Amino acid sequence: MFTSENEQDCNYLPINKALVNGSIAIGIGHAQLTELSASADIPFLSTFGYLNNLSSVSQSIKDTALEEI
Repeated sequence: MFTSENEQDCNYLPINKALVNGSIAIGIGHAQLTELSASADIPFLSTFGYLNNLSSVSQSIKDTALEEI
């Protein structure tokens, strides 16, 4: 398998999770992120894919917040 990303790096964040994380950070949801992606002619996740990544990212955000308290 060929890849352009270093998946062994401990700071590696897959692009779909990075997009979901960014949407949370700026306060937009799936519909707005889909519109933004469409305006740049970039294919985007389905609603199901977005929600799966959102679940994972949300748990990471919660865990990080609890560590910082």
